Amino acid sequence: MRYNPLFRNKLYICESLSGDGTFISARIRLLAGHPVFAGHFPGNPVLPGVCIIQIINEILSMAENRELHLVKAGGIKYISFIRPDEHPRFDVEIQCKNPGQDTIYCSARVFDGDTIFCTLKGEYALIP
Repeated sequence: MRYNPLFRNKLYICESLSGDGTFISARIRLLAGHPVFAGHFPGNPVLPGVCIIQIINEILSMAENRELHLVKAGGIKYISFIRPDEHPRFDVEIQCKNPGQDTIYCSARVFDGDTIFCTLKGEYALIP
C-alpha cells in the first residue's frame, strides 16, 4: 500500500525527492497559509518542532514507499527557528542504515544553506 502523508500538500509541498536508499534528499516548500502558523505564534509564525519531526518521518516514508514511524529518538536538536516568511523553502537530508528492512536507523538534517534548523538521530519501524 502506498503511504499517504498527513502534512504533505496541506502544510508543505515536497518539491523534490531523491535518494538511493542510504541517502535521501528532499526540498520542501512550506504553505504559509496553514492554520498552524496562526497559532504558533500569532504575529510571529514558527514551524513547530513536532511538525519538523513529522516532515522527516513523511520524507523517509515517501522514499521507502511504506509507512514508517519514529519509535526511538537518540537525539533531536532544534538549532534555529523555521519562519515561513524567512525560510519558505528548506532541505531535508537523511542518512539511513538498513534501508528496506523493518527497522531503519537514520540521521537527519533540516537546513537552508548554512542555516541548520534541526538534527535528529532516530530509529524508525513499520507499524504492524
